[in-house]
Amino acid sequence: MPRGPWKIAKTPLFSVEGQGSQAVQREGDIGDSTTWAAIGAAAFTALILLAALLLFVRWRRAAARQLAQVQESTAQTEKIVAELTVTLAQARLESDLAREESEAARHEAERFRHLGEMGASLDFDDVIHRALEAAAQQTKCDAAMIVLEQGDNAPIVETYGLSNAESSQQLIGLPPDVSQARAVTIRYRYTEEEMANDEFRLMGGIAVPLFDGKPTRTGTLAVFWRRTEREPGVDEVDLLEELVASFGPPIENARRYEEARRLADMDPVTGLQNERYFDERLAREVSRARRYERQLALLLFRLDVTDGGTSLLTTVGRRVLSAVRGADVSCYLGNGCFAIILPEVGLREAEHLHRRLQFALGPRIEHDGSKLDLVSGLLELLPEDNAETFMRRAQETLRRAEQAEARRVDHASSS
Repeated sequence: MPRGPWKIAKTPLFSVEGQGSQAVQREGDIGDSTTWAAIGAAAFTALILLAALLLFVRWRRAAARQLAQVQESTAQTEKIVAELTVTLAQARLESDLAREESEAARHEAERFRHLGEMGASLDFDDVIHRALEAAAQQTKCDAAMIVLEQGDNAPIVETYGLSNAESSQQLIGLPPDVSQARAVTIRYRYTEEEMANDEFRLMGGIAVPLFDGKPTRTGTLAVFWRRTEREPGVDEVDLLEELVASFGPPIENARRYEEARRLADMDPVTGLQNERYFDERLAREVSRARRYERQLALLLFRLDVTDGGTSLLTTVGRRVLSAVRGADVSCYLGNGCFAIILPEVGLREAEHLHRRLQFALGPRIEHDGSKLDLVSGLLELLPEDNAETFMRRAQETLRRAEQAEARRVDHASSS
């Protein structure tokens, strides 16, 4: 092939038509890519949602299983708690019953102990004290009182847990036909001002007849409570009646023994107790006053009798008995000296008795031509006193009174 000379072609590298078609093609590719990207994003999102849904479903199932397990565990726990509650309630009931039985056994043992001690003693004050203490403790009361009848004489009144003022009051306002009643309930009423000033006031009590082991009624046993209202039931009445049945015979035996001793220790001339009885009774009354923080007074007087003889002493003894209370202990110590023990009495009340005694005997009375001079000494028990020091102080008081009387007589005779 012949070679001709090189010629430069006039044809452009890119035609306008080719460029336009390529741009359109490129735009189409971009649109397709965007579409596929959107489809992919949507598919990915759907995949994530599906995965989340699957996870939620699995979690829901797991949670349901756990909830069922919790509910089952809760039910089992509640069942166990209920069983434990029943068991504890039964145990508490059994414990309460055992405690009540133990308390009842303790009270019964305490009652038998008091009864044994009472039966072994013939000391009237000791027997009464044990009976009162046992009655208050057994009935869970704050105070107790025993009233023993003495025919035409004033009754014997012994108390436990009562103040001096309460002991001196008639706490048992019993109706006349109380002997026909099984028990009498006592209730005290106060004003609001009285209750505000004294919250320790007696609120009520219950009294039952006291017997000597036979159908014969010998007195009354009463118990009292403070601060709160209380309605005694049949069980409490039954308990008091059991105590009365137990206390009655020992109290009556001790009282008869006391009466026999009193008669044995009676001065045949004056009809009063003798010096031996005075010494023993003063020691007991001092001990009793100190134990219960009660008042006690002692009156000594001496009569200067000239040619009076036994008839004058008999008259004086009779007049002394007419002036004193039933609870007072009148004694003749010999040599014209008389002594009166005044239980539950302070100095002021003892001065009232002293005036009654002066009125009964007179400052100077005559009997068959003999003149009777009354010189006396009166004093009250002090916290530091015992029977010996109390008597010694009384004798010193009487001695000073006699000296003063002697000076008065000397002054009257010289004027």
